[in-house]
Amino acid sequence: MTKYKSKSGVFRNGITFIRFGKGEKTLLLFSGGPSDIFSKMFLNSTMQKIEPFVEDYTIHIVHRKSGLTQNYTTKDMANDYAEMIINEFGGKVDVILGISYGGLIAQHFAVDHADLFDHIVFVMTAHRISESGKKADQEFAELLSKGKYGLAITTVFGLKSKGFKSWFKKVRLWLYVYFKCIPNRKTFSQDMLIEAKAEMEHDATKNLTKIKIPILILCNDNDPYIPANIVKEMGDLIPESTVILYPAKGHVITDENYPKDILNFIKNN
Repeated sequence: MTKYKSKSGVFRNGITFIRFGKGEKTLLLFSGGPSDIFSKMFLNSTMQKIEPFVEDYTIHIVHRKSGLTQNYTTKDMANDYAEMIINEFGGKVDVILGISYGGLIAQHFAVDHADLFDHIVFVMTAHRISESGKKADQEFAELLSKGKYGLAITTVFGLKSKGFKSWFKKVRLWLYVYFKCIPNRKTFSQDMLIEAKAEMEHDATKNLTKIKIPILILCNDNDPYIPANIVKEMGDLIPESTVILYPAKGHVITDENYPKDILNFIKNN
């Protein structure tokens, strides 16, 4: 993979971002969560997966803003992204990828702000999350907000891999280095818990039927957070949807067709 320089910053409305790529078009990646930790931990992996886009697109991985107020919802976060696009991108972007937690926000965005983008893709997300997934993310947020980083990562990854304990022993020092990148801001703990609460309460079932544009949905067929039956249910609720389920386990897409499927969707819609 070609190495691309990345730049981090904060937009005027408080949303943090990581930028890379050199194209004239704009691709926004609504990052997973809760928090912006994973997008920082796995930045190189993310860049590799969307390498086919970096020549034609300037890519921004965007997180949530800090200082969230109580009872903030994924719909409120969608409005924050809309404000960001209006203020920072001239009111329009070419492509949005809503990944995992970011996909929850993208579901509202596709209904309320369809005039602010040309194409939108839902990745590893659905209108509701499995109960085991909710439990893992709630525990993750609570532990991380208390500074218990090792236990937090064990909780969230333990849901994904039965052999996680042995793996964790091998890479615990590596993980420690990455967790030192956790934002040193006063509102971090509160933001974590508010984001987690918004995830627990997210249910976009009614909103999905209002989507009037083509939607591409990409998920694994054996994801403990987003079971295949829920993904198919979401596809049925969206009038113009294309659902692709990759034959894989876990909440990380590694299929080599992933970028190709996105590019084909953009080309044909």
